[in-house]
Amino acid sequence: MIGYCCISLGAKSKFKTTRLSSIKTIQDPKEKLFDLYKHNLSELERIIQYNISNNIFVYRISSTLFPLWDYEPYSNYFDEFCDDINNVTSVKKAISTYLKLGGRLSTHPSQFCVISSQKEQTNINSIKHLEAHAKMLDVFGLPCSHITPINIHISNGTRVNDATISTVKSNINKLSDSVKNRLVFENEDTGGWKVEIIQKHFDLPITFDYHHHRCNHNISHTEAIDIAAKTWKDITPLFHISSGKTSQTDRTHADYLIDEDVDYLLKQKYDWDVEAKAKDLAVFKIIS
Repeated sequence: MIGYCCISLGAKSKFKTTRLSSIKTIQDPKEKLFDLYKHNLSELERIIQYNISNNIFVYRISSTLFPLWDYEPYSNYFDEFCDDINNVTSVKKAISTYLKLGGRLSTHPSQFCVISSQKEQTNINSIKHLEAHAKMLDVFGLPCSHITPINIHISNGTRVNDATISTVKSNINKLSDSVKNRLVFENEDTGGWKVEIIQKHFDLPITFDYHHHRCNHNISHTEAIDIAAKTWKDITPLFHISSGKTSQTDRTHADYLIDEDVDYLLKQKYDWDVEAKAKDLAVFKIIS
Protein backbone atom coordinates (compact mmCIF):
# COMPACT_ATOMS: atom_id res chain seq x y z
CA MET A 1 0.00 0.00 0.00
CA ILE A 2 1.07 3.57 -0.54
CA GLY A 3 0.05 6.78 1.16
CA TYR A 4 1.13 10.28 2.09
CA CYS A 5 2.13 12.45 5.01
CA CYS A 6 0.07 14.72 7.25
CA ILE A 7 -1.38 17.39 4.94
CA SER A 8 -4.01 16.67 2.30
CA LEU A 9 -4.03 19.09 -0.62
CA GLY A 10 -7.06 17.41 -2.13
CA ALA A 11 -9.10 17.80 1.04
CA LYS A 12 -7.52 21.18 1.81
CA SER A 13 -6.65 20.20 5.36
CA LYS A 14 -6.18 23.13 7.73
CA PHE A 15 -4.46 22.10 10.91
CA LYS A 16 -3.84 24.97 13.31
CA THR A 17 -1.00 25.71 15.70
CA THR A 18 0.35 28.46 17.94
CA ARG A 19 3.71 29.67 19.17
CA LEU A 20 5.06 29.73 22.68
CA SER A 21 5.48 33.50 22.47
CA SER A 22 1.82 33.89 21.49
CA ILE A 23 0.31 31.58 24.08
CA LYS A 24 2.15 33.38 26.86
CA THR A 25 0.14 36.53 26.10
CA ILE A 26 -3.26 34.81 26.33
CA GLN A 27 -5.26 35.13 29.54
CA ASP A 28 -6.68 31.60 29.32
CA PRO A 29 -4.12 29.42 27.48
CA LYS A 30 -5.95 26.23 28.41
CA GLU A 31 -9.10 27.30 26.57
CA LYS A 32 -7.04 28.37 23.55
CA LEU A 33 -5.12 25.10 23.40
CA PHE A 34 -8.24 22.99 23.90
CA ASP A 35 -9.88 24.82 20.99
CA LEU A 36 -6.83 24.09 18.82
CA TYR A 37 -6.79 20.44 19.88
CA LYS A 38 -10.48 20.00 19.07
CA HIS A 39 -10.11 21.69 15.70
CA ASN A 40 -7.12 19.56 14.75
CA LEU A 41 -8.78 16.32 15.80
CA SER A 42 -11.82 17.28 13.75
CA GLU A 43 -9.51 17.85 10.79
CA LEU A 44 -7.78 14.52 11.38
CA GLU A 45 -11.14 12.76 11.43
CA ARG A 46 -12.10 14.48 8.18
CA ILE A 47 -8.82 13.44 6.55
CA ILE A 48 -9.21 9.84 7.71
CA GLN A 49 -12.68 9.73 6.16
CA TYR A 50 -11.31 11.37 3.00
CA ASN A 51 -8.59 8.71 2.80
CA ILE A 52 -11.16 5.95 3.13
CA SER A 53 -13.27 7.47 0.37
CA ASN A 54 -10.21 7.64 -1.89
CA ASN A 55 -8.80 4.21 -1.04
CA ILE A 56 -5.65 5.55 0.58
CA PHE A 57 -4.76 3.26 3.45
CA VAL A 58 -1.35 4.50 4.52
CA TYR A 59 -1.24 7.85 6.29
CA ARG A 60 1.21 9.67 8.55
CA ILE A 61 -0.42 11.54 11.43
CA SER A 62 0.92 15.04 11.94
CA SER A 63 3.16 15.67 14.94
CA THR A 64 1.55 19.08 15.44
CA LEU A 65 -2.01 18.08 16.34
CA PHE A 66 -1.40 19.18 19.91
CA PRO A 67 0.60 22.42 19.92
CA LEU A 68 3.03 22.86 22.84
CA TRP A 69 2.16 19.41 24.14
CA ASP A 70 5.64 18.88 25.56
CA TYR A 71 6.26 22.37 26.94
CA GLU A 72 5.69 23.07 30.63
CA PRO A 73 3.15 23.94 31.87
CA TYR A 74 1.14 23.33 28.70
CA SER A 75 1.88 19.60 28.66
CA ASN A 76 -0.49 19.35 31.62
CA TYR A 77 -3.28 20.62 29.38
CA PHE A 78 -2.47 17.94 26.81
CA ASP A 79 -2.69 15.26 29.51
CA GLU A 80 -5.94 16.68 30.85
CA PHE A 81 -7.46 16.86 27.37
CA CYS A 82 -6.52 13.27 26.55
CA ASP A 83 -7.76 11.98 29.90
CA ASP A 84 -11.29 13.05 28.96
CA ILE A 85 -12.40 10.30 26.59
CA ASN A 86 -15.19 12.50 25.25
CA ASN A 87 -12.59 14.67 23.53
CA VAL A 88 -11.34 11.81 21.35
CA THR A 89 -14.38 9.55 20.95
CA SER A 90 -15.26 10.72 17.44
CA VAL A 91 -11.76 10.64 15.93
CA LYS A 92 -11.04 7.34 17.66
CA LYS A 93 -14.12 5.83 15.97
CA ALA A 94 -12.92 7.06 12.56
CA ILE A 95 -9.46 5.61 13.19
CA SER A 96 -10.97 2.29 14.27
CA THR A 97 -12.91 2.12 11.00
CA TYR A 98 -9.74 2.95 9.06
CA LEU A 99 -7.85 0.13 10.77
CA LYS A 100 -10.65 -2.38 10.19
CA LEU A 101 -10.50 -1.54 6.47
CA GLY A 102 -6.78 -2.34 6.45
CA GLY A 103 -5.44 1.17 7.02
CA ARG A 104 -2.08 1.87 8.59
CA LEU A 105 -1.02 4.96 10.53
CA SER A 106 2.34 6.25 11.69
CA THR A 107 4.01 9.39 12.98
CA HIS A 108 7.36 11.08 12.49
CA PRO A 109 8.61 13.52 15.15
CA SER A 110 10.67 16.44 13.85
CA GLN A 111 14.36 16.34 12.98
CA PHE A 112 15.09 17.99 16.34
CA CYS A 113 13.85 14.92 18.20
CA VAL A 114 17.09 13.00 18.68
CA ILE A 115 18.28 10.65 21.41
CA SER A 116 21.93 10.71 20.35
CA SER A 117 22.96 14.09 21.71
CA GLN A 118 25.85 14.63 24.08
CA LYS A 119 23.71 17.39 25.61
CA GLU A 120 21.58 15.79 28.29
CA GLN A 121 18.80 18.36 28.10
CA THR A 122 18.36 17.65 24.38
CA ASN A 123 17.90 13.97 25.16
CA ILE A 124 15.47 14.73 28.00
CA ASN A 125 13.39 16.97 25.72
CA SER A 126 13.43 14.38 22.93
CA ILE A 127 12.33 11.58 25.24
CA LYS A 128 9.46 13.72 26.47
CA HIS A 129 8.51 14.45 22.85
CA LEU A 130 8.52 10.74 22.03
CA GLU A 131 6.40 9.94 25.07
CA ALA A 132 3.84 12.54 23.97
CA HIS A 133 3.62 10.88 20.56
CA ALA A 134 3.14 7.49 22.16
CA LYS A 135 0.39 8.79 24.44
CA MET A 136 -1.39 10.26 21.43
CA LEU A 137 -1.27 6.91 19.63
CA ASP A 138 -2.46 5.09 22.75
CA VAL A 139 -5.37 7.50 23.19
CA PHE A 140 -6.32 6.93 19.56
CA GLY A 141 -6.44 3.19 20.22
CA LEU A 142 -3.63 2.37 17.82
CA PRO A 143 -1.58 -0.83 18.11
CA CYS A 144 1.34 -0.66 20.53
CA SER A 145 3.70 -2.24 18.02
CA HIS A 146 5.71 -1.42 14.93
CA ILE A 147 2.50 -1.70 12.93
CA THR A 148 2.13 1.92 14.08
CA PRO A 149 5.73 3.18 13.96
CA ILE A 150 7.17 6.28 15.57
CA ASN A 151 9.93 7.10 13.11
CA ILE A 152 12.99 9.18 14.02
CA HIS A 153 16.52 9.85 12.82
CA ILE A 154 19.41 8.85 15.03
CA SER A 155 21.47 11.85 14.12
CA ASN A 156 21.25 15.59 14.22
CA GLY A 157 24.83 16.08 13.14
CA THR A 158 26.22 13.31 15.35
CA ARG A 159 28.77 10.89 13.98
CA VAL A 160 28.88 7.13 14.18
CA ASN A 161 31.10 6.51 17.17
CA ASP A 162 31.06 4.59 20.43
CA ALA A 163 29.85 7.58 22.46
CA THR A 164 26.85 8.18 20.19
CA ILE A 165 25.92 4.49 20.07
CA SER A 166 26.16 4.23 23.86
CA THR A 167 24.03 7.36 24.33
CA VAL A 168 21.30 6.07 22.01
CA LYS A 169 21.17 2.68 23.72
CA SER A 170 21.06 4.30 27.15
CA ASN A 171 18.20 6.57 26.08
CA ILE A 172 16.25 3.73 24.53
CA ASN A 173 16.31 2.04 27.93
CA LYS A 174 14.69 5.16 29.43
CA LEU A 175 11.68 4.97 27.10
CA SER A 176 8.32 3.53 28.06
CA ASP A 177 7.17 0.33 26.38
CA SER A 178 4.63 2.45 24.51
CA VAL A 179 7.51 4.19 22.72
CA LYS A 180 9.95 1.27 22.52
CA ASN A 181 7.37 -1.04 20.96
CA ARG A 182 6.84 1.51 18.15
CA LEU A 183 10.26 3.12 17.69
CA VAL A 184 12.00 2.78 14.32
CA PHE A 185 15.14 4.42 12.92
CA GLU A 186 15.47 5.86 9.41
CA ASN A 187 18.57 5.91 7.21
CA GLU A 188 19.80 9.43 6.56
CA ASP A 189 20.62 11.42 3.45
CA THR A 190 24.02 12.50 4.76
CA GLY A 191 26.51 11.26 7.32
CA GLY A 192 27.19 7.79 8.61
CA TRP A 193 23.79 6.47 9.57
CA LYS A 194 23.12 4.27 6.56
CA VAL A 195 20.91 1.17 6.66
CA GLU A 196 23.69 -1.34 7.20
CA ILE A 197 25.28 0.77 9.96
CA ILE A 198 22.01 1.14 11.86
CA GLN A 199 21.39 -2.59 11.56
CA LYS A 200 24.87 -3.35 12.89
CA HIS A 201 24.39 -1.43 16.11
CA PHE A 202 20.65 -1.50 16.95
CA ASP A 203 18.06 -4.23 17.18
CA LEU A 204 14.94 -2.45 15.99
CA PRO A 205 13.17 -1.88 12.66
CA ILE A 206 14.78 0.33 10.05
CA THR A 207 12.73 2.61 7.82
CA PHE A 208 14.36 2.40 4.39
CA ASP A 209 14.17 5.82 2.76
CA TYR A 210 14.81 5.33 -0.94
CA HIS A 211 15.78 8.93 -1.66
CA HIS A 212 18.06 9.16 1.38
CA HIS A 213 19.78 6.00 0.20
CA ARG A 214 20.17 7.44 -3.28
CA CYS A 215 21.88 10.50 -1.77
CA ASN A 216 24.01 8.62 0.74
CA HIS A 217 25.00 4.97 0.32
CA ASN A 218 27.77 2.41 0.28
CA ILE A 219 25.73 -0.58 -0.86
CA SER A 220 23.08 -1.08 -3.54
CA HIS A 221 19.48 -0.15 -2.87
CA THR A 222 18.55 -3.83 -3.35
CA GLU A 223 20.92 -4.85 -0.56
CA ALA A 224 19.80 -1.98 1.65
CA ILE A 225 16.08 -2.63 1.28
CA ASP A 226 16.63 -6.33 1.99
CA ILE A 227 18.56 -5.54 5.18
CA ALA A 228 15.91 -3.06 6.30
CA ALA A 229 12.98 -5.34 5.51
CA LYS A 230 14.38 -8.17 7.63
CA THR A 231 14.57 -5.93 10.69
CA TRP A 232 10.76 -5.69 10.75
CA LYS A 233 10.51 -9.45 11.30
CA ASP A 234 6.84 -10.50 11.08
CA ILE A 235 5.48 -6.97 10.53
CA THR A 236 5.11 -5.46 7.06
CA PRO A 237 7.76 -2.74 6.73
CA LEU A 238 6.76 0.88 6.22
CA PHE A 239 9.28 2.66 3.98
CA HIS A 240 9.66 6.13 2.45
CA ILE A 241 10.11 7.30 -1.13
CA SER A 242 10.51 10.68 -2.80
CA SER A 243 12.35 12.25 -5.73
CA GLY A 244 14.86 15.08 -5.72
CA LYS A 245 13.54 18.45 -6.83
CA THR A 246 16.25 19.34 -9.37
CA SER A 247 18.22 16.11 -9.66
CA GLN A 248 18.23 12.58 -8.32
CA THR A 249 20.55 13.56 -5.47
CA ASP A 250 18.90 16.87 -4.61
CA ARG A 251 17.88 16.44 -0.97
CA THR A 252 14.90 18.76 -1.45
CA HIS A 253 11.77 16.78 -2.26
CA ALA A 254 10.01 17.28 -5.57
CA ASP A 255 6.27 17.85 -5.90
CA TYR A 256 5.80 14.47 -7.57
CA LEU A 257 7.79 11.30 -8.07
CA ILE A 258 9.74 11.12 -11.31
CA ASP A 259 8.68 8.36 -13.70
CA GLU A 260 11.68 6.22 -12.81
CA ASP A 261 10.73 6.28 -9.14
CA VAL A 262 7.07 5.56 -9.88
CA ASP A 263 8.14 2.50 -11.86
CA TYR A 264 10.34 1.41 -8.97
CA LEU A 265 7.58 1.90 -6.41
CA LEU A 266 4.96 -0.01 -8.38
CA LYS A 267 7.25 -3.05 -8.48
CA GLN A 268 7.72 -3.07 -4.71
CA LYS A 269 5.90 -4.80 -1.92
CA TYR A 270 5.72 -3.42 1.63
CA ASP A 271 3.96 -0.20 2.67
CA TRP A 272 5.25 3.19 1.54
CA ASP A 273 4.90 6.82 2.55
CA VAL A 274 5.25 8.98 -0.54
CA GLU A 275 7.11 12.04 0.75
CA ALA A 276 6.30 14.28 -2.19
CA LYS A 277 5.40 17.94 -1.77
CA ALA A 278 2.11 17.39 -3.61
CA LYS A 279 1.04 15.00 -0.85
CA ASP A 280 -2.11 13.03 -1.74
CA LEU A 281 -2.15 14.50 -5.24
CA ALA A 282 1.17 12.75 -5.85
CA VAL A 283 -0.36 9.48 -4.67
CA PHE A 284 -3.35 9.90 -7.00
CA LYS A 285 -0.98 10.44 -9.92
CA ILE A 286 0.81 7.19 -9.09
CA ILE A 287 -2.28 5.03 -8.71
CA SER A 288 -4.36 6.54 -11.51
